[in-house]
Amino acid sequence: MVSNYIFRILDANGRLAEEIAVMCDDDFAALDQAALLARGHSVEIWCGARLLTHRRADGEAALDALNRPQTWAAMAVRN
Repeated sequence: MVSNYIFRILDANGRLAEEIAVMCDDDFAALDQAALLARGHSVEIWCGARLLTHRRADGEAALDALNRPQTWAAMAVRN
């Protein structure tokens, strides 16, 4: 099932630098797309209100985010 994913590209200070919406077939395709969009930056991958993962600038993904419910509101508190 194709879903809309939001890729939040972060600057070196962890602040939002750019936001890109892309349709992907599934979460794995979104992870692949993040690798292309990141261009050496950290990126958060969102599907609706669900944080799929945070992909660090070095290419490692914090996969524990896959099992943790997150919302935009919860993340706003962090910033």
